[in-house]
Amino acid sequence: MSRQGSTPSFKGLRHVRSLGPALALSVLAATSVYAGDTWHCRNEAVEVSCNAGKCEVSKDFTPLDVTVDSETGLTVCAYSGCWEGKLTSMLASQNHLTVQADDMKWSTSVDKKGIPGSVTIDRKSGTGTVLASSFAVPVTCRKAK
Repeated sequence: MSRQGSTPSFKGLRHVRSLGPALALSVLAATSVYAGDTWHCRNEAVEVSCNAGKCEVSKDFTPLDVTVDSETGLTVCAYSGCWEGKLTSMLASQNHLTVQADDMKWSTSVDKKGIPGSVTIDRKSGTGTVLASSFAVPVTCRKAK
């Protein structure tokens, strides 16, 4: 999702329109209902990192601090800094919220190259998953008030 002024622009809207006006309106309505949502997530129990088709579990780690804000973007903090990026897509329903940021920059790096990141949250249970850099982490989340 990108923003121009105060009007959201949804990439791929033409594909939604091709499914019919009623479905297009229901998708847009579902997304706009959750605009303004902010969630905070942490991985208190375990850290999982994956590289070259292999994942490793660590129980000795500093928890990620993740913020999903449907208005401003996705922030994933780990150890000495944070990846931060604007949302490029959001899929929201009554049960789940999935967001993606395609160009998250590391806060302490001069490197201009970003990474993709995504978070999926089960709105009822408060559980979720974070995919960013080599992290593939289960998290617990709470909605900000």
